[in-house]
Amino acid sequence: MIKQIFSFYFSLIIILTPFCLLHQKLYNASFLIDSYFYNALIAGFVITLVILFQKRHSEYIAFYFFLGTTIKFLVFFLAIHPEYKRGERLDNVLLMAFFVPYFLTLIVETTALIFLVNTSKETNKIFKK
Repeated sequence: MIKQIFSFYFSLIIILTPFCLLHQKLYNASFLIDSYFYNALIAGFVITLVILFQKRHSEYIAFYFFLGTTIKFLVFFLAIHPEYKRGERLDNVLLMAFFVPYFLTLIVETTALIFLVNTSKETNKIFKK
């Protein structure tokens, strides 16, 4: 279980760091690092919960994942979005500051979820024999 959590965090850092550096170089905006950090933090929290509840509640893993995705959007729109909003419209740079890290973390989360579901099914087959 601890190995899975560290593996996920390592994958998240390996994927997000180069994209964050490239994104920062292209747009040179201070809020990009915050956006990557918040997305990574929430993704880490969600997958950690999924891993912790995997053995007891394996049938609810997808529900926890979708709940985490919803939480990410809510955090953006309630906490981060008002800080980004300038005037009446949201700049493309600001939108990309959320959606690029969001989709990158979503890809890593989805890959981890698929791995966990497959691992959970294999474990259940072994114990049922």
